[in-house]
Amino acid sequence: MEKPLVIVLTGNGKGKSTSAFGQVLRASGHGMKALVVQFVKSPGEYGEIASLRRIPGAEVHTMGIGFVGGPRGGGPSKEEHRKAALEALGLARERAASGGFDLVVLDEANFALSMGLLERDEVLDFLDGLNGPLAVVLTGRGAPGWLSDRADTVTEMLEVKHHYAAGVKARKGIEF
Repeated sequence: MEKPLVIVLTGNGKGKSTSAFGQVLRASGHGMKALVVQFVKSPGEYGEIASLRRIPGAEVHTMGIGFVGGPRGGGPSKEEHRKAALEALGLARERAASGGFDLVVLDEANFALSMGLLERDEVLDFLDGLNGPLAVVLTGRGAPGWLSDRADTVTEMLEVKHHYAAGVKARKGIEF
């Protein structure tokens, strides 16, 4: 039996989530089923999520509660973010174990790890509990070295230049 494939998309450059969502599109084109679980990102008007929800065989769960800045910034506390991240990982574990998916995307899981919202052992337990030819894609900045070591494929997006630096605001259809 084939073992699960672990793919990590990380780095400071643009395109990590977009690449993972392209994998969902590719899988759907082959009649495969994909699960997307978003960490940190809160429900909102993201064009890619609206599109993913229209793709045959794609199931999407946006489970974050927004910007991770803590109570000082007026947002949810780190404990609230951690609770949301654990709920997202639990859902991903439950749905992946159902055997109904060929691809699982844990969007922003790397960032959740880097912020201490998820712990190493929690993610390793999730990965070690997977069976069969399933592929799992973990996106987000700051993927830890142990995760890259565990992964079968690692791609680091390198930011060479970004329009934010010139003061250009996020644009609908480009950043969201």
